Amino acid sequence: LVFYLLGGLFGAFRWSSFVTVMYEVVDRERERTSQHRFLYLLDREWFLNAGRIVGLILFILAYGAFTEETIRFGLIATCLVFVPTILLLRRIIPSLTHHRELP
Repeated sequence: LVFYLLGGLFGAFRWSSFVTVMYEVVDRERERTSQHRFLYLLDREWFLNAGRIVGLILFILAYGAFTEETIRFGLIATCLVFVPTILLLRRIIPSLTHHRELP
């Protein structure tokens, strides 16, 4: 129960910081290319949901083939999925307008 409560709490902080960066990137691209925001948001939602479906299918297949290993190492694999996102955000954040160097 505590795990789920803390996961929900920290997940909200992680998601809100990621969405802030994403919306600023959308605003910058809109100014640069004159395209509408809803196209970026539609693409984001489309690929997020497609990724969730693919991830769920992969998890079900892995569980069917390697039950014990999936239970044992599934959480570690899920955490490793976020490493590329963190590396990408480290490249994007310094170029955003809301970012400033702390003393």
